[in-house]
Amino acid sequence: MKKTFTMQNERKLCRNCGQHLLIDQKFCPTCGQKADTERIDFHFLIHEIQHGIFHVDKGILYSIKMLFTKPGHTIREYLEGRRKNHFKPVLFVVILGTLCGLLNHFVIENGEREKFFEEEDDPQLAENPDFINMSDFLENIIGWFADHLAFLILLMIPAAALGFYLGFRKYRLYYAEWLVVMTFLAGQALVVYFFTELIGHFMDRDLMGLFLLIAMSLNIWTFLQFFKGKSKKIIIIRTLWSNFLSFTFTFFYVMFLSLTLLLVAIVMYASDETLEQMSSDDLEININPPIKKDSAAAAPQNLNP
Repeated sequence: MKKTFTMQNERKLCRNCGQHLLIDQKFCPTCGQKADTERIDFHFLIHEIQHGIFHVDKGILYSIKMLFTKPGHTIREYLEGRRKNHFKPVLFVVILGTLCGLLNHFVIENGEREKFFEEEDDPQLAENPDFINMSDFLENIIGWFADHLAFLILLMIPAAALGFYLGFRKYRLYYAEWLVVMTFLAGQALVVYFFTELIGHFMDRDLMGLFLLIAMSLNIWTFLQFFKGKSKKIIIIRTLWSNFLSFTFTFFYVMFLSLTLLLVAIVMYASDETLEQMSSDDLEININPPIKKDSAAAAPQNLNP
């Protein structure tokens, strides 16, 4: 009886799933939650931020460090199952894309955006209520994507992954695995994009060419590591071919999304008279995300390295 009483006292319950735990167990064997949970206070939040994001041996800084020191090995090991210390790839892109979006909006653009339609393009059409509503609708959606660059990139990753899936089809990676690879590479390119845009802003120079050069160089280096042991010449050729396919698929994908968005705006707001007026005028409409000159097209496409 005494022994039974002692054993009962040495057990506790997981607060997440109710699994019985031994007193010396640090994690629940069923759901993986920590055995010791504490009330959420400022000390807890600071600890979580420090160890979940800024810890040098895991988290977002660790993933960034590895993607710029051993990118190919890191991605291959992640696909093989060594994932504990890495930030989740989708969340990785969301955080970095958000930082880039904030940089574009508040630092580079200073909160101002290029207009979807300028009144001087067609003063008569600019006074049309239907066209004004349609323009506002499109401008709000495109502006939202410009401020939330990560979601724009995540929408493009499937098209980019398809290009690399076909370009490296003989290496027998699943398409789902290429989605993960492209997500990590998008995060890698976002880091480069952030610093080149920031430096270019303060130097008053367009460093998009430098960004493209660095992104492509990292791209080739990554796949040389990722497919270690394969012919370097073949890997470089396949990488360049895959980038071409990726760019092509992404271009048509963006065109399809743009036309779909325009069609939705027309169905929602444009009357027959407005459509007739639009078709009869020599009208030029800016349908590019108003991030920065050349950045709208170049950044997302090349963030799918």
